[in-house]
Amino acid sequence: VHVSVFLLGERSAMLQDRLLLIVGSALGGLAFLVIAAVTILAIICKSKRQETLYTDRLQQYISARGKSS
Repeated sequence: VHVSVFLLGERSAMLQDRLLLIVGSALGGLAFLVIAAVTILAIICKSKRQETLYTDRLQQYISARGKSS
């Protein structure tokens, strides 16, 4: 009886260790995905902002040329 109780306790500890490993791996993967998503969004927003500045300046240039002609 003592051996079976010991094995159940050991099995429970092993399952708990595996569960902690799975949860830790899942949280690590989730953190990686969040960081990747934020980085991608920052790059997209930065490129759109630069594009807006460029198109605004181009529009001003075209307007200025049209007025002087």
